[in-house]
Amino acid sequence: KIPGLSREGSPQSATSNKEESNPPEAVKEEPVVAPIFEETKRSPDTFKERRSVAIATKAQEIEKIYRQDCETFGMVVKMLVAKDPNLEKQLQVPLRENLGEIRERCLEDLRHFINELDEAVRQPEPTCDSATPTSLTTLKLSKTGVNHSSSY
Repeated sequence: KIPGLSREGSPQSATSNKEESNPPEAVKEEPVVAPIFEETKRSPDTFKERRSVAIATKAQEIEKIYRQDCETFGMVVKMLVAKDPNLEKQLQVPLRENLGEIRERCLEDLRHFINELDEAVRQPEPTCDSATPTSLTTLKLSKTGVNHSSSY
């Protein structure tokens, strides 16, 4: 067993439960932001529920990627150690550091998603005047700019 490969360090392990780890397929395939705009007009409770579902769905998606990365790292390290057992001690610290960096990136991705979600909801409602295309274009450009600056 290689230290640092436990699933305990995953971004959501402290808060996940069995219900959250197996969401219905329909929830996974829904567009995340669009339904929230519709719900803001109806009820604050419904909006909060939809926001929570969107965040939980994104967290599960990110956690799945994190777990895949951990499994890949683990498999590579096991293969290396099988060929040269002396590598085990040398790889433990760098492996833990790399997994910690990946974990932090995953958490940052989730924070970024929540900020984008909240920012999109704060945008003023579109009106039927000439400003509508400009405001929508600005939102799209803003999201594009953020995505291009990502270092992942």
